[in-house]
Amino acid sequence: MYIIKNSKRLIALLLVVVAVIGCSGKKSDEEYLSLAKTSIEQGEISTAIINLKNVLSVNSQSTEARFLLGKSYLSLGLWISAGKELEIAYTNGYDTSLVIPLLAKSYYHLGDIQGLEELIAQVDLLSEETQTALKTFTALTYIKEEIYEQGIIYLYDVVEVDYDSKYTKLSQAWKYGMDDQLSDAIAVIDDILNESPDFAEAIEYNAYLYFKEQDMAK
Repeated sequence: MYIIKNSKRLIALLLVVVAVIGCSGKKSDEEYLSLAKTSIEQGEISTAIINLKNVLSVNSQSTEARFLLGKSYLSLGLWISAGKELEIAYTNGYDTSLVIPLLAKSYYHLGDIQGLEELIAQVDLLSEETQTALKTFTALTYIKEEIYEQGIIYLYDVVEVDYDSKYTKLSQAWKYGMDDQLSDAIAVIDDILNESPDFAEAIEYNAYLYFKEQDMAK
């Protein structure tokens, strides 16, 4: 009887301990999201990804978590994973001015012309800034895939509208580069990088222009 009574007490105590550990270890989706945002601000992207996945394990409908997860993957160059999460965020109604430029960027790196054209079909519903980013990435994707005529159409469209944006400047630099006006292209890229030093596509094109200039000097 003594053994049975103490066994029951031990079981009850273990259940309480398990319950306490479970409650203290489990966080709400808002708490995980807050932790993820702090990690992103501190540049701890891998930690942010873990917390964003935890958000989605608690609340799979969190479009903000989807967006931030896609953005985090994008910063690591994980284009496929980024595109997947950003597509879900876009489909579920996340702010187009935030999600479309990043989704277009992922499509650019994947060479996904179809994905870009599906976004372009909605272009009239987008803000001028978002249109400019989308058309720039679409232009550069066509050019990268060696479909030059279509790429130039989008490129010139962005340049002619002349909306005040780093994407317009990037399109202008590409236009100069394709016309072999390398010094003008480099000057525009320098201007972009002075204002946006982390603009990856400008950095990428700057390197290309440098090597092209070296080749032409030979």
